[in-house]
Amino acid sequence: MCHAAPSPSANGNSWLSSIRRDGQIVFAQLGDASSGSLFLISPDGSGLTTIRLNSGSSAFAIAPGLSPDGRRIAYTSGQSEAQEVWLMSASGTDSKMVIDNAGQNLAWSPDGSQLAFLKGRLVKTGNTGIFKTSVAVIRADSTAERTIVDDPKYLDMTPAWSPDGRWIAFSRINLVTNERSLWLVNPNGNGLHLILKQQSRPGKLLGDPAWSPDGKRIAYTGGTDQHEDIFLTNPDGTSVTQLTTNAAPDPDPTWSPDGRYIAFSSSAISTRRST
Repeated sequence: MCHAAPSPSANGNSWLSSIRRDGQIVFAQLGDASSGSLFLISPDGSGLTTIRLNSGSSAFAIAPGLSPDGRRIAYTSGQSEAQEVWLMSASGTDSKMVIDNAGQNLAWSPDGSQLAFLKGRLVKTGNTGIFKTSVAVIRADSTAERTIVDDPKYLDMTPAWSPDGRWIAFSRINLVTNERSLWLVNPNGNGLHLILKQQSRPGKLLGDPAWSPDGKRIAYTGGTDQHEDIFLTNPDGTSVTQLTTNAAPDPDPTWSPDGRYIAFSSSAISTRRST
């Protein structure tokens, strides 16, 4: 079943990230005075808990991700497109910066030993430039990183590790045609292949891949800027199913540990469908 929990605050926009094994949801909330905090909340909207950041940075925190054992939180922080990646304990202590010049998306490996993230750089085209992102991997106990996917034709986004650790799913935008697509790649950079693509009509979206706990399905967002819904697909791109039909955008799908529910960010609560 797929549903949205009540918003914990009327201020700002919630950035959903991951769900702990006990069902608690961790998220960041942007656009209000709480930008230096992360939050935990129960799926029914109760038990809101604030985690104060102690990163030494006055910038906001976004895209938090809990380690598989629930003891650490990785998040990105910064005031520009080039963010920093930070690690801290789940209580908000022992924070340290591990990567600078990164994108906003983080994904823990199933064993908690590595993080997939977006490595960013400014690419100049004449008198203008774009912030180009590629998929990279770093060990959680090190600052040694390696780029595993980097194609100048694409802007890479939203990496997501499969439960067995064999694959990383991620989304792409073709910088020439504007076509959106979903891809899989091994953590060592081998086995890169396309699983889904959408036409390059203006506003067309496809992204935010999220693996089911058993690894048999991938939830993702698709649609347009004005009507973004949650879909399911098999890892080979077959059996595509639409789950939500809300008038408002429904990004950031996240599975519950038992695979029965998908939480997502939304400004509307309506359709519920079984997965």
